[in-house]
Amino acid sequence: MRRLLGLAWLAADTGCRSVLRWALGRGWPRGGGRSRAAAEPDARDARGRPAVLVISPYSVHPMIHGGAVRIFNLVQRLAEHAEVSMLVFGGGTDDPDQRAALAPSCRRVLFQRLPERAAADDLWGTLPAAAARYAAPEVRDRIAAVVDAHGIDVVLLEYTEMGQFAGPYPGARTVLVEHDLSFRSHARQRRVGIDRRYAADDVLGRGGDWLRRYHFELASCGRVDQIHVMSATDGELLARLLPDGARRLRVIPNGVDTAHFQPPPPGSPRAGALFVGSFPHLPNLDALDFLLAEIWPRVRERLPAARLTVAGARPPQRVLELHGRDGMVVAGEVADLAPLYRSHRLLAVPLRAGSGTRLKILEAMACGLPVVSTEIGAEGIDGPRGGHLTVVDDPASFADEMVARLEQPGDAAERQGGDGRSLVMARYDWNAIAGRLAAAVAELAPDGPRRGSAPAPGDGPAPFASILILARRGGDSLRRCLEGVSRQKLAERFEVLCLGRNLPAGDHELIARHGARVVAAEDGAGLAGLVNAGAQAARGRVLVMLASDAEPADEAWLDRLLAPFRGDLPPAAVQGGLHVEFTAGGPPYDPFFTAETRAWRQRMGGLAFSLANAAVRRDVWERLPAVPSASLADCRWQRELVANGELVLPCWAAAVRWVRPLHPGEVVRGAWREGRGWRGLGVRYRLTDLLADLWRGAGPAGAAAEAAATPPGARMRDHRLYGLLRPPAIFAGNRLPGPPPRPGYNPR
Repeated sequence: MRRLLGLAWLAADTGCRSVLRWALGRGWPRGGGRSRAAAEPDARDARGRPAVLVISPYSVHPMIHGGAVRIFNLVQRLAEHAEVSMLVFGGGTDDPDQRAALAPSCRRVLFQRLPERAAADDLWGTLPAAAARYAAPEVRDRIAAVVDAHGIDVVLLEYTEMGQFAGPYPGARTVLVEHDLSFRSHARQRRVGIDRRYAADDVLGRGGDWLRRYHFELASCGRVDQIHVMSATDGELLARLLPDGARRLRVIPNGVDTAHFQPPPPGSPRAGALFVGSFPHLPNLDALDFLLAEIWPRVRERLPAARLTVAGARPPQRVLELHGRDGMVVAGEVADLAPLYRSHRLLAVPLRAGSGTRLKILEAMACGLPVVSTEIGAEGIDGPRGGHLTVVDDPASFADEMVARLEQPGDAAERQGGDGRSLVMARYDWNAIAGRLAAAVAELAPDGPRRGSAPAPGDGPAPFASILILARRGGDSLRRCLEGVSRQKLAERFEVLCLGRNLPAGDHELIARHGARVVAAEDGAGLAGLVNAGAQAARGRVLVMLASDAEPADEAWLDRLLAPFRGDLPPAAVQGGLHVEFTAGGPPYDPFFTAETRAWRQRMGGLAFSLANAAVRRDVWERLPAVPSASLADCRWQRELVANGELVLPCWAAAVRWVRPLHPGEVVRGAWREGRGWRGLGVRYRLTDLLADLWRGAGPAGAAAEAAATPPGARMRDHRLYGLLRPPAIFAGNRLPGPPPRPGYNPR
């Protein structure tokens, strides 16, 4: 009954009775609780602060829209209570100006390209168009990698569109920040005809998108651990629509920097009315059209000398052409709105659609500027209405109030402005709001040590390189690997870390004898989980990845692999050579002779990345960590490196002998996982590929130009057995339906 009443309220509020019919016909979105088990206590930095990842679908600097103002100001202040990282979507892979602006507050600033294969044009999809433009597997992979690699406690998903990335992320909690109630805002836009008049400018004209938005938003709210709303008004409506009511809701309102937005000195001249709005947000464009069509002519009729200043980001050409007409000045995008607030006599906010709260009203009142607004414009701002904030909806009454503010004496305006300033100081200063945000985050962030291992203090300066031995096998294989590493001749210092789980006591003794240390990965951690755990514990500028069953071919292996990193323009990564053998000292063979690997090499410029023998700059790993528990983790990593324009160099002379014993069951399971992984990467393995690879891998020597040389006798039978097992298993994993591969160590 509570949900029914809440939706009836929404229908009455928006005038959209079809919402009620649709919801009753389709049922309620599932949700209301966390989609995963509670996180274990696992993440605090050295100062006892939680690690927070803030994800924004829009640029937050320069602050040209309200969301950017909110995120930037809260991130600055949240840094006093948490270790903050930012992931910002955009058209490129870096934004130096935005990075520089955020760097003082953020431990790391990361950027994510908008996906090329986003489903925004899928009219019949389940995602609303605004969310579909971000929907791609690589985006979720990137978020999961950052959460895992950097020990994130709490993920703040800014805006409804990010609700699709609610997780689960093991060890981390998620928060959806509802800058406005998107379905409510768009229903209101439909009511006043914005979807018809501005369909060419936005996705609102797409049939059914607002219904998808309603279902998507409530389903997203059901998948997160906490929901932040801008006002009690939004919270009351949302609580009526969620199965658990207000249990996970927290009101974290918009605010204002009261130190920056201050009134002018007493007696300072003020003149004219001011309109402020970011024009890509269509309710602002509608508000300006409404002002100019229904309100401003009435004002000019009574005050022919009245002036109106229009300011806001990205004004369309038809707004720019208003400059000089009917007493209007189009200022466009301005770096700082405070001088405009201080120099005008009123702020006009004739909004007819939208949700949330308007930062421009708070900024204006902080500057002592009276505001005339519609009910929707002033929605969510607590406090008494009066001269500092007059609320009217009728165009004639709105014009009357504007005229009254333009004609009133200066001392009366200052008194009204002082009332608005007092309200903002008491309730809407960013510092107090940041405290509320920090308290909400603290509810979710567990106590205890950070996940993974912190870097060991070590003696002296940090080493040039950290060798991360991915301990898949112990015993004799690990012994040969460690002995080969110990023989390396390198001018710079390096450290050795063995990454694994549940290593036997004998292996621990072996590792200690070679001066290495153990980094224990969590149970179930795959290749990427091992890499991320080791990278957290490593101290070197370069991370060298080495399989534990791989032995450096000579004493110069490490020197050759690290040589490219010594220059002024080091590459992002270097791929070393692999001499693969069935048994130690046996003849080499090509373990990845099949078509899908050849296709990948062609796509990646002739190189298939393998973490069995590779080196990566630490700062690159910070920005582009490995995807946890993902099949073909190293290929996914290579895809991100290439997509971000990072240079990956081959260095075949830095070779290792990689022993991979022929166990038929392991070969089949590993190849099946690879087939599934290749499918996830968009590489398909066809029947013709299967037949050709069976001939290439198991036919007589020389049957194909790519056939590896096969030795006589039993060794020849081993090669042919491998060639018969691998292609069908890849085909089955790639083409047949089935569950995704289970996480585990997979060197490919």
